[in-house]
Amino acid sequence: MTNVNARPANHHIPGPGGADLDADPPVDLVDRVAIQHEAMAKAARQELEQAAPENRDGYMLQNEADAALVAICATAFALEALTRELDDLITLPGHVGSVAAQPTASRQARLGATEAVGRSKGLVTVWTRELAWLFGVRGGAMRYEGMSKPTQPHPVGMNVSVAQVTYSPENATRAVDLLLGILVRCRDRPKPPVRGWSNGTRHVVDELVSRRR
Repeated sequence: MTNVNARPANHHIPGPGGADLDADPPVDLVDRVAIQHEAMAKAARQELEQAAPENRDGYMLQNEADAALVAICATAFALEALTRELDDLITLPGHVGSVAAQPTASRQARLGATEAVGRSKGLVTVWTRELAWLFGVRGGAMRYEGMSKPTQPHPVGMNVSVAQVTYSPENATRAVDLLLGILVRCRDRPKPPVRGWSNGTRHVVDELVSRRR
């Protein structure tokens, strides 16, 4: 049976002047965006810390949260793209029934990652927890409900919104740590069906790891 939702192996969309553009951005592009904005969030935090209390303002806080939000969301998108690539190489456990019974984004990402590499129970536990956190935070950014919640203390001593605490440099780092941890594991411990893909993307993972140092 033909899967009407399947994307052709070389799916392109026309770009300016008739040039072809990939319908999905390359995984490494989204990864770079995540790493870049993690660094931007950290730089914004440093600016806040170095500013005199009377000179700290909402724009500094906004710069920090904006960069962290992009880093976190880009990480989630990168892991979804990685899952789609791995799904072409491995057989994930089947899912039947209604749409409601289909795996969540975090579970699908965890299945893709854990089925592609040699794994331990501890690794599965960590990835399950961290992916659920990541996609929960990403979901909150995509489906903001506008609920009013009490302010929380910011590390520099100001009281800020819950969103400002959620989209923080610390959480940007937590997200990128997860992303690179999965990519490095796919590079170093791939199962046989994934070895060709792993060898072909090794230089990409190496470059991403070095970019973050």
